[in-house]
Amino acid sequence: NLEERRKKEEIYLDSANLQVRGSIGDSGLLQTVTVRYITNVMTVYGLSETDAKNLLKEVTGHASDRTIDRNMQLDRNLLPELYELYNSEQGELSKSEIIKVASLDRQEQRMVLGAFQTLADSRDVLGEKYHYLVEKLRQRTDTLTDGSRDERTAQLAEMQKLAAEAVRQAAAQQPPLHTEQPVLDVYSKKRMLYLGTLEKNISAI
Repeated sequence: NLEERRKKEEIYLDSANLQVRGSIGDSGLLQTVTVRYITNVMTVYGLSETDAKNLLKEVTGHASDRTIDRNMQLDRNLLPELYELYNSEQGELSKSEIIKVASLDRQEQRMVLGAFQTLADSRDVLGEKYHYLVEKLRQRTDTLTDGSRDERTAQLAEMQKLAAEAVRQAAAQQPPLHTEQPVLDVYSKKRMLYLGTLEKNISAI
């Protein structure tokens, strides 16, 4: 079975890399390798998720249940576009914030994404205010309630409103665009003068 053989090769390679965590410098790659290892050993060897996690802890010698569960939650629940906000060079979201977002349902996650995307799409217009506004959204994300869904929806709507209003105000402060009138050459001016005179003569007939 070629598929099973491929998964076994991945298990072997991932196991070697996980034993030397320094070989996986990128946190996103570490998460991917961790989840893939657990998924593959469950599939190939028929282990339960708990047994697969225990095997991973033996392999790494340092992975905690909390770290493993968080990595799996991010992999399974988080919108890929939101993960980019965490894993990008700008790092718009911290690890604790992105973990909180991963606990939201997909509709709520899209509302978070929409607020950040509104700012990103107007970054040139916002200028220096961009980073300040991103920080404001991060603070709002970090304080999202664990209470009712209606309360969270209201908070998320406020985040979207904050972003949209900031962009609107920044756009309103932009200097108006001046459209220069076309410069007519001498020939064009004479031609227009001739046509004007011609129209007057025809009207007089």
